[in-house]
Order: sequence, then C-alpha cells, then structure tokens
Amino acid sequence: MTPNAVAVQIPIGERGEFSGVVDLLKMKAYTFSGRWVRLSLKEKFPAELLDKAKEWREKMVEKISETDDTLTGKYLGGEEITIEE
Repeated sequence: MTPNAVAVQIPIGERGEFSGVVDLLKMKAYTFSGRWVRLSLKEKFPAELLDKAKEWREKMVEKISETDDTLTGKYLGGEEITIEE
C-alpha cells in the first residue's frame, strides 16, 4: 500500500478461502456465496477479524481526520467522526 493510501475494506479469508470483505466505515461484513456470487450483508463478522478491523479502521479515521481542521479537532478530542463527514 502506498504511504497516502487508506484501506476502506479488509478481506475475509485469503486466496481460495476468500469469502467477502469487512467495510471499515460501517464495520459490517459483506460475504459472497454461490456459483453466481450472491452478496449478503452480515451485521457481525468473524470474531477473529474484530481486532484487525478495529486497528485498520483507526488508521483510516486518523488519515481522514488529517484532511480537515474540524475533523482533526474532533479526532484529537476523542469524538466520533461520522460517515457523512
């Protein structure tokens, strides 16, 4: 990943075991299944990905907060940055 790149999704599984992605903005999983690839939303995703997802989401929010003084202030003040922001 390039220095200024920001991950907005992380994979669920790898290579032949790839089955979907975790959306780091919404912290929800989208899984793929079936021959014709059906997409389904899961409110919860594999527990083993929770720590990794939180870590990557924090990196994403930190990078986003650097783009605007108001967001920087919210981030440094411990406030949640909304999806709309």
